[in-house]
Amino acid sequence: MKLHARNLSLGAGARIEEMPLLQRRLEEILRVQKRITHSNAVELLQEMRSAGSGD
Repeated sequence: MKLHARNLSLGAGARIEEMPLLQRRLEEILRVQKRITHSNAVELLQEMRSAGSGD
């Protein structure tokens, strides 16, 4: 499932430096919900980027 999380991260448009964190967060969702989607990846990436822009 790590490969699936990586593919979703790439598909969502994550940059190289965003990949490790996004993959970990997707894997956490997978453990809890037993399913991850492209929408999950896009939403998480948007959250990460908006949280980072407040610096």
